Amino acid sequence: MTAFQISVLAQFAREALSATQPLERDLDRLEATMKDLSQRLENSANEGALKICESLDKAVAGAKGGENVAEQIGQIQELAVSLYGAVNPGRSPDDLKSELNKAITLIKSRGRRD
Repeated sequence: MTAFQISVLAQFAREALSATQPLERDLDRLEATMKDLSQRLENSANEGALKICESLDKAVAGAKGGENVAEQIGQIQELAVSLYGAVNPGRSPDDLKSELNKAITLIKSRGRRD
């Protein structure tokens, strides 16, 4: 579930960037959720997901530091989707994307609350 949350938050960060809204809250949530997942993955055999978390951590830190923010947010979004796939190896990318899109649409229809 945590990788799913990271993917949703990454999408919201992308939208906030496009709408010139503050990103700090989304980036803080991404960072906290990613660190929680990283700790869970440390004792697992899923080294691929752990490596994606490391790259995600660097991209979040870069975005928070103001380094090429748009590029970093794009990278965060790509890494988040890759991470979601890495922790759900038995599911197709299309199924995962569909699930994410449905959740994002539902959250938006209810009015995003933080």
